[in-house]
Amino acid sequence: MARGINVCTFIGNLGADIELKSVNSTVVANVSLAVNEVWGTGDDRQQKVEWVPLVVWGRLAEVMEKYCQKGSKIHVSGRLQTRQWDDAEGTTHYKTEIVVREMLMLDSADPAADSGQPSLQQDVQEDLPF
Repeated sequence: MARGINVCTFIGNLGADIELKSVNSTVVANVSLAVNEVWGTGDDRQQKVEWVPLVVWGRLAEVMEKYCQKGSKIHVSGRLQTRQWDDAEGTTHYKTEIVVREMLMLDSADPAADSGQPSLQQDVQEDLPF
């Protein structure tokens, strides 16, 4: 049987600040991404917001927590997964979410420039081994 492709890409705004949690000594962040859909023209123009649940692991979660905040515009790419679990009463629950593999920050302004904090570019360059 041929292998499938499981790739999802979204551009939207973070619905909340990133909060890190620890799972088996690895950091993870769960956050929703607001993705706006607009269709129609003139008086028939309509808009709907889809809230896409994201799961971000490891170093990428740490970078997002440090440099992104509620409202930040980002591009994420990852894979779709559906988890299943049973609660204490035996009810089965399902959650479909995007496991983020890549993220790009799309906001043009650098909020660190006004705050006296080092910029993202400076911080990343300090981490480079060469």
